[in-house]
Amino acid sequence: MKRVEALDIAKGGAIICVVLGHVVSRGTVPGAEWYMTLKWALYKFHMPLFMALSGISLGLSWRHRQSWSAVGELVAKRVRTLMIPYLLFGVIIVGGKLFAHQFMHVDNLPDGMVSGIVKIVLYPMQSPSAFLWYIQVLAWYFLLIPWMLQMDERRVPWYLLGAGILLNQFQWPELLNISAIVEYIPFFAAGILIGQNWNRLASGVLSTRYLLFWVAPFVIAIAYCILVDWLPKWFVGTLSIPAALVAAQAARGIVAEKLVFLGNHTLSIYLMNTIFIGLMKGILLPLVPYRDAWFIIYFVLLALCGTIMPVVIKLALNRFYPRAAVYI
Repeated sequence: MKRVEALDIAKGGAIICVVLGHVVSRGTVPGAEWYMTLKWALYKFHMPLFMALSGISLGLSWRHRQSWSAVGELVAKRVRTLMIPYLLFGVIIVGGKLFAHQFMHVDNLPDGMVSGIVKIVLYPMQSPSAFLWYIQVLAWYFLLIPWMLQMDERRVPWYLLGAGILLNQFQWPELLNISAIVEYIPFFAAGILIGQNWNRLASGVLSTRYLLFWVAPFVIAIAYCILVDWLPKWFVGTLSIPAALVAAQAARGIVAEKLVFLGNHTLSIYLMNTIFIGLMKGILLPLVPYRDAWFIIYFVLLALCGTIMPVVIKLALNRFYPRAAVYI
């Protein structure tokens, strides 16, 4: 599959939103209400957008296989590359927090090693590594959906979209991330449809001549949420998808280059950003007040650290241990 630069640009922008949302994992910062407003706005759309972009990747790359065993090989490879880092980093985070809290402040401290690991597997949103939930949900999608696409790659995404909208009308348990699987399946399915029809859409309704048409409603929705009243996440998230894709096609120069670079390292950043954010925060707390105008120091350094350091680790592994690098 030829890489679609606009998709990498959109992924780069989306992963920046993820990192910014993780700068403060829990609670509030006295005197820094602006950040909580920013975080609240980001959480209105950034994960629906991320799920749609993941679906687009599948839609772009999907090809009908000549045998069911070939589908099995694809499924095994994709699930393995998602679940190995999910479990590995989950265990590292549990153990790391239990160790680090003896020396520095640690957010979301686990009760113990065993209970922490159990929650990682069964109740990810309640675990010490709750931010990794997206990886597990994506693994479920890749475990199940390719088999469906093999049967009917044109109709299945529509069935998934309709079923997802219907199922979202009910409450679902958090066990094995079922609630998140149901919540985001419409966005993933919509992404598959966009990916399957990318060339036609990119030269048509998602082309740059429609930039204002798509971006303006999204910006207005975010502004309305902040200034006036609440809007549902599914609505704002849906508006973000065409806005991000059209804006990505319009990006040029160094901005586009940097976003492509980050877009090619989204898994690494997603897996490790909170680790480095937490370490940097632990280092800064004894030195810099965690409040008011001082928080801008935290915001800048934690965001940079959470974005740059995972990429550094990825590049180092690519050079010295490439077999391990494929998992981050």
